[in-house]
Amino acid sequence: MKKARILFISALIAVFACILLVGCSKTEKISSVELKDTNQDTVIETQIGRFDFDAYTLVVSYDSGSTKEVTLTEDMISELDRLKLYQAGEHVITVSYGGKTCEVKISVKRNVFGSLNFPENNVFTYDGKEHTVELEGELPANASVSYLGGNSFINAGTYDVTAVVSCNGYVTERITTKVTIERAKYDMSNVKLESKEVVYDGKAHSIEISGQLPEGVEAPTYYIDGNKTTSAVDAGTYKVTAVFSNNNPNYETIPTLETTLTITPAEYKMGPVDLVFKNEDGEELYGPWKNYDGLGVIFDIANRTELSNHISFSYTVFDADGEVISRSNAQTNIKDAGVYTIKVDFIPYDNKNYQPIEPMTCKFEVWKARYDTSMLFFDSAVTEYDNEKHSLAITLPPDLHASRVDVAYEYRLNGKLITEGGKNADGVYAAGEYSVTAVFTVRDPNYENIDPMQATLVIEKKKIVHSELGFESAEMTYTGEAMMPSLNFASENLIAIGESTVYKLVGEEYVRVDSAIDAGTYRAEATLNIIDNQNYVFDNGGSSVSIAGNFVIGEAEMDITHMEFTDNNPEIINRGDDVIFEFYVGNNIDSLKVEAEIDMIDGEYLLSIFPKHTLTPDDSGMVAILFEAPSDLPLNKYLLTVTVTPEDPNYALGTDEETAKFYYEFEIAG
Repeated sequence: MKKARILFISALIAVFACILLVGCSKTEKISSVELKDTNQDTVIETQIGRFDFDAYTLVVSYDSGSTKEVTLTEDMISELDRLKLYQAGEHVITVSYGGKTCEVKISVKRNVFGSLNFPENNVFTYDGKEHTVELEGELPANASVSYLGGNSFINAGTYDVTAVVSCNGYVTERITTKVTIERAKYDMSNVKLESKEVVYDGKAHSIEISGQLPEGVEAPTYYIDGNKTTSAVDAGTYKVTAVFSNNNPNYETIPTLETTLTITPAEYKMGPVDLVFKNEDGEELYGPWKNYDGLGVIFDIANRTELSNHISFSYTVFDADGEVISRSNAQTNIKDAGVYTIKVDFIPYDNKNYQPIEPMTCKFEVWKARYDTSMLFFDSAVTEYDNEKHSLAITLPPDLHASRVDVAYEYRLNGKLITEGGKNADGVYAAGEYSVTAVFTVRDPNYENIDPMQATLVIEKKKIVHSELGFESAEMTYTGEAMMPSLNFASENLIAIGESTVYKLVGEEYVRVDSAIDAGTYRAEATLNIIDNQNYVFDNGGSSVSIAGNFVIGEAEMDITHMEFTDNNPEIINRGDDVIFEFYVGNNIDSLKVEAEIDMIDGEYLLSIFPKHTLTPDDSGMVAILFEAPSDLPLNKYLLTVTVTPEDPNYALGTDEETAKFYYEFEIAG
C-alpha cells in the first residue's frame, strides 16, 4: 500500500513538471517600460521627501504586444536616485523593471510651512506689565523661530513684530504683525463739574470740581468763556471749563470737563400802567372801541409809577395782520375799521442784569359802519325758453352806487352752481327754475358787507303743438328699397323719431309689415320724442307723441323704348331653312315674361302656324327665336309677334296696356 501511494505522488509530480515545462516554453519577454500618462517632456513636480510612489503606474509592454500595469515602488529606483528626491532642483531618475529601464524628469521643490499666524488680537492696555506675542501653528521638529527686535513690550505704543521661521528642506518664511499697547485711562468717574444757576445780586460766583482726583492727577485750571478766571458777576450764561494736565505717556489725556454757570437777571418790580383812548378832538372814549367815522384815535398813559424814572417806554401799534402801523405815544394811526393791538414795552436802564418787564398789551377795535339797505329790492321773474340768455338784476339806490358796492349774481339749478369758463354765469339759457343770489361786495372795508339777497328766475319750457306734426301725404315709386313718407317738420335738432310701425292695405284691412317696399297702399305710425326735453315739451305735457299717415308706393315704370328687333333678322326665307330671329329686351331681364308666335298673313286674317311659347333672354337682354321653315310651308308673308309682359307686380309698362307687342314681317319665297 505504501509503495503504491508513493508511485501515485510521483506520477502527479511528473504531470505538474510537464505543465510547468510547457508554461516555461511560452514565457513572454518585456520589450519596454514607461511611466503611464508621461512622455519625454513631462516633468513631475513634488516637494522634498514627499514623492508619492503609489500615485504613479508603470506600463510594462511585451514582445507579443500585450501590456500590464504595475504600481511604482521604491525598489524600482536606485538608492542614489532616491536621494535626489530629498534634494531641491531638477533631476532625472531611472526606473528599472524586468531588465528594462525608463527615465523620468522630476522637479523637487522646497517644502512650505503650513498655516502659521500670530494671534488675531494683539491689542493690550497699559498696566505696567510685559505683554508677549508668539507665532501659532504646527512646525517640523527641527524648525526654529526667531523674532527680530523682540516680541515682548511694556509701554504704550504700536510695535512691529517679525517672526523668522527656518527649517532644513523648507522655504524660510517671515511673518509680521503689529502689537498695540493702548494708553490706560485715569478713573475720573468720581470727579464732577456740575452746573450752577444763581440770580444776579452784584456778587462774584464760581464753580469748582467735586470728588477725589486719582493719584498723579493735579487740580485743574479753570476757564470761563475762554478766559483764565474762576468767577463771574454779571447776568449771563457762562461756559466753565476745567482743564487737567497729564505728563505720563502711558495714560490718555484727561478729558476736559465743561459745564455752565448761569447768572439769571433779577426781576424788576413795577406797578400797573393804564392806557386812555381819545378822539382827535381830545374827547375821551368810553372804552377801547368806537364806530368807524373816518377820524383817528390817540391814547395817553395814565398812572405812571415812581419807578418810571428808572425805565424807558416804547409803544408799538399793530393792525389785525400783525403789521406795525405806528411807533408813537401820540399818533396811533388807528382810523380804519379793524382790531388793533397796542403794545407798551418797558425797558430798564440796566437791561442786562434785570429781566425784561413783561410788555403791556391791549386791544382797540374800530367797528365797521353799515349802509342803509332799506331801498334794495330783488324781484323774481318768469319767462319762456327762447334760446336767449335771461338774467335778473338789482337796482342800487343813490347812496349805494356802483362806486361803493359791486354786485355779482349766482345762478343755481337744483342746488348746483351754474358757471361759464370757470366763473359764475351772468345769465342762463336753459329752461328751469333757478335760484338767483345777489352777492354784494362793499368796496370800502370800513363798512359792513351787505347780506346776499335771493330771487327766483323761472324759464318755462317752450310748448310744441303736436297736432301740427305728422307725415306728408306722399305718392312714391317702387325702388326695391324700404320707404317712409317724409315729415312735415324739420327734426334734426328738436324732435327725434322713435319706434315706428308700417301697415299695408290688403283687401280692406291694413296688415302690419316689416317695411314698405312693394307697390301698394300703406299706413305709417311713429312715436316722436323731443330731443331737447329740458327746454321743450309737447302741448299735452309729455316729451313724446304719436303720429300717423297714409302713403302709396306706385309701380315702377319699365323702360320699353329700347325693345326692338335687330337689323340682322332676315326678310326672305326659303322653305326648309332654319333661321334665327333676334329681339332685344334691354336690362329688364328678370322682370319680364317674353313670348313669341308666328302667323301667316291671309288677307285680313292671321293664321297661326307657330304657337306662342316663352323665351328666355340671355345676360345681354337678347332673345333668340329659332324658326325651322317646313318644306311644305305655303309661300306667303308671315308675321312674327313678340309679346312682353311684366312678371313683377312692382313694375308696369308705362302705358295703359298690360302687355307690349312687337311685330316683324318676313316672306317664305321658295
